[in-house]
Amino acid sequence: GINQITTILQELSEEMKPSILLKIAKQFPNTAAIQRLGYILETEINEEKL
Repeated sequence: GINQITTILQELSEEMKPSILLKIAKQFPNTAAIQRLGYILETEINEEKL
């Protein structure tokens, strides 16, 4: 569930690049999924740079 996703994102957050995330987000058709990812990154992972 969400706990597993959060754990995976925490592990990957050091490798994530904001410019690449933005490029992918612009191409992804599901806006709600992108908003959920942003929420998780801000609230659970505390990665404001992403």
